Parts: sequence; structure tokens; C-alpha cells
Amino acid sequence: MKKKIVTVYKWIIISISLQLLILILIDARFFANNGVIKFDQDLDTPTEMKDGSKIKIPEEAVNIKISYNKNYAAYLLNDKLMITDISQKEKDKEILNTDKSVTFYRWMNDRNTLIYATKSEEGVKTEEGAKSGSAAKTGSGTKSGTVSKSGTVSKFELEVTTLDVENDRARTLPKIMKQPVGAQINDIEFSHVTNMIYAKIATEKVEKIYSFDIMNEMEYTTETPLGSIMKQASYTDNLFIDDEKGKIKFWMGSRKTLNTLSLKEKCVLLGLSAKDEIFLGVLDKNNLVVSIKEGTFEKNTVKTWEDTKLDSPREPENFMITEDGKIYYNEMKTSTIFEIKNKLNKQYNGKFVEIKGDTLITADGNKLKFTKLQ
Repeated sequence: MKKKIVTVYKWIIISISLQLLILILIDARFFANNGVIKFDQDLDTPTEMKDGSKIKIPEEAVNIKISYNKNYAAYLLNDKLMITDISQKEKDKEILNTDKSVTFYRWMNDRNTLIYATKSEEGVKTEEGAKSGSAAKTGSGTKSGTVSKSGTVSKFELEVTTLDVENDRARTLPKIMKQPVGAQINDIEFSHVTNMIYAKIATEKVEKIYSFDIMNEMEYTTETPLGSIMKQASYTDNLFIDDEKGKIKFWMGSRKTLNTLSLKEKCVLLGLSAKDEIFLGVLDKNNLVVSIKEGTFEKNTVKTWEDTKLDSPREPENFMITEDGKIYYNEMKTSTIFEIKNKLNKQYNGKFVEIKGDTLITADGNKLKFTKLQ
């Protein structure tokens, strides 16, 4: 009897050990080495930029974007994606050295990780060859549904990559294959808590949204009109989207359903704060913002809205919502930044880049300038 009990215990220990070993292997394969982004705070020490500080950057640099703690800047230089160390400890470095073209990039909200989208051509062989259509060329490839003389249809594959620039650790998400000419990823949203990433693809007629989870599983999510804006909630798997009719919708990832916020006014999505406060612009008949609605999204709705009326109608694309929920407006004609609620303003020289925290960042010639807003 004792021998049987000992044998049973041995097999239990062996079984548990094997399960632990399998879990360790899964962790090492899927979580430790694939650059999964997990929520954390204060991971990097911000670069202390004094008011009026200036940093060198190539004068030809375009689409400049600054990391959350102002340690790095990403930009395009002759169609190449580059990164510069703002502290000037390292030389500028090129991110891609391939024939892929970069269509979108941005920084993570809480760490020095760049997330970017690329596009490259793929050939799809056909049995019919040139019988399927003509070989009309458009841009860098043939039109969708046309076939070249060699019998190869020009399609494109789109890809999203996250890059920890401090450790040079990259995570490449599954490719979105067989996209038509002209299709490209034009926006990416993510949540550090849910570890969900959403990529929006613009085509000739519509925009399509795909999601990627922590296990690198890709899924088609929904379709939106051209020019729609999407914003991802931080603490729940909810993706907010506006449309051309002024309605605000939200995709619930947990239920795989698309819902609509109950609103009387025609609105445009301006942004979300880090606390998942949602900011909407109420539009007039000319599609200009006349007031701003602000509310906390809880239990799939916003129970109470706070309304802020504007002194004059303003273009929706020039509003900015910061992580701490401040509302800024960039009046480009006068090169002035307005803080809407406190009615503060700051003029600037050169080109507007962005606002990080309480710092206004502008580009003037070959200099990045950092100016305190408060």
C-alpha cells in the first residue's frame, strides 16, 4: 500500500514539474523575448529641458515626433526613418535599411519605444497571366486587380513593428497581406494595460481596422469611412471611432461589437486623456468646433458631460488633448498655442512640432526648441 502511495506522489510531482517546465517555455517564447509592452510608470528619467533649450536636428527633417520623456526624437530624412538622442549622447541612427517604406510612426506613451508601420510590394502569381487584365501602372505598382505582362499581380503587405530604442529590441506583428496599391497604415493605437494594438488601413474608398493581441494574434475588427479618427482607451479594450455623420462609435474588443454613444449633437473625436476621459468637439453646420464635451467613459457610457463653449468656431484638426487632460489649440495663422480652459496663450517661432506635458516643441531651421507653457 505504501509503495502505491509513493508511486502516486512521484507521478504527481513529475506531472507538476512538466507543467511548470511547459509554462516556463511558453513564457520565454511568447513574453520574455518578443518585446511585449506592459504597463508601468517612471521607467525612464526624463531629459531636463530648460525653458528655451535648443537641440540640433537636420534642417530637412520632417514629421518630427518626440518620445514621452523628451529623450529621443524620430523624424523622416529623405524618406528614411531616423532617431536622434536629444541628450546628444549618441549619433543619429537609421531605423530601416530596406526597400520598405514607412507610412506611420509614433512613440509609446510611457517609454522610449517607437511603433511604426511599413509597406512593401509582394508578387502574387496568376495562372491566367495577362489574360486577367491590363498592365496599367500607378505609382510604384499596378492597379489592384490588374496583371503585369509577366503574370504577376502587384499587391502590398503591411507590417507594424515596435522598437525599444534603448535596447534595440524589436517586436514585429503579423503581416497584413495582399493589400491593393494605395493601401497603407495611417494610424496606430495601443493600450499598455490590455496590450492590444489597433492599426488602421486607408484604401481608396474606406478604412479598415485590424487588432493584434499579446499573443500576436491578428484579427479584422471593423470598417470606417475615410478620414475617421480612432483613439484607444487605456484601461479597457475599447476603441473610439468617429464617422462622417458626426457619430461617435466604440468597438468593444471583449464582446466584438460596435456600439454608438448616445449624443444629440454632431461631434468629432478630439482625443482621450490617460485616465480615459473622452473629449469631443461639437460641430456647427460648417463642421467647425463650437464647444467641447468632456466626460469619463464608464460601464460603456458617459453619464455626465462637461461642456466648454469656445469664443469662436475652430478647426477640429488643430486641437490637442494631452495625457493629463489639458485642451490645447494651435492657431497656425498667428503661430499661437491656446490652452482652452485657462484661456492662456503662447506665441512661437518656426514650425509647430507637438506638446509634451507642459512643454511646447517647435522646429526652426536646424534647431528643436523647447518652451514651457506654464
